[in-house]
Amino acid sequence: LPLDVWAVVVGSVVVFGLVIARMKLSLDQIQTADAEREVARQALAHQAAHDSLTGLPNREQVMFLMRGALGRAQRSGAVVGLLFVDLDGFKQVNDTHGHAAGDEVLVGASRRMQNCVRTGDVVARFGGDEFVVLLEPLDEEASAVAVADRLVAALAEPLALRNGHEVSIGASVG
Repeated sequence: LPLDVWAVVVGSVVVFGLVIARMKLSLDQIQTADAEREVARQALAHQAAHDSLTGLPNREQVMFLMRGALGRAQRSGAVVGLLFVDLDGFKQVNDTHGHAAGDEVLVGASRRMQNCVRTGDVVARFGGDEFVVLLEPLDEEASAVAVADRLVAALAEPLALRNGHEVSIGASVG
């Protein structure tokens, strides 16, 4: 049989086009998978460094941030403030209203604390009802005392729970 050259050419072009289309599809799938993997990696890194309830940096992350702040302060001679905040009356909220109410209190307290500090200062959940506030840089010790006073005042305000109850906690700052 004589070969029809045009049929071979057209068939080859079609097959070549299909191969190119499949390669393009494969590359798109690889790029999508890479993007999804990067999003998942970032989410895992965030989860590893942040408290799942409050979204604040966790103990490990704040220790890392403190080492960095202290290193910068040592090199530059700047002053760094570190406040430890313990919620007073938190156990009573948990015992009286349940753990869901306790979680609400922790989230509300963390928001209040963040509103008491400057942009760039760090509020972190150290564990349970304990928080750390990293103030960097400070001009003087009195600035840290002023922040501590604001924290105590903000956390003394009653907190409304979703169930309609209002709870009062306090804070000890050192």
